[in-house]
Amino acid sequence: MVGTVGLSAPTLWWAGVTVTRDTSFALAALAGGIATGVLVLGIGLTAGAVVFERRSSALMEFAETAA
Repeated sequence: MVGTVGLSAPTLWWAGVTVTRDTSFALAALAGGIATGVLVLGIGLTAGAVVFERRSSALMEFAETAA
């Protein structure tokens, strides 16, 4: 949870400034949100691939017995 807030803090700040003060920061908030989303997607895919690579045999055995 702390990592999520930490990664999205700049985007949240830009969005807050856009709403409360100056709308010229809207593009920065949009770009920051997209960049944060792509970064988190990449981290998730990489972490999932590592876990699957290490535990693929156990996962496949579980999937075969559960079905």
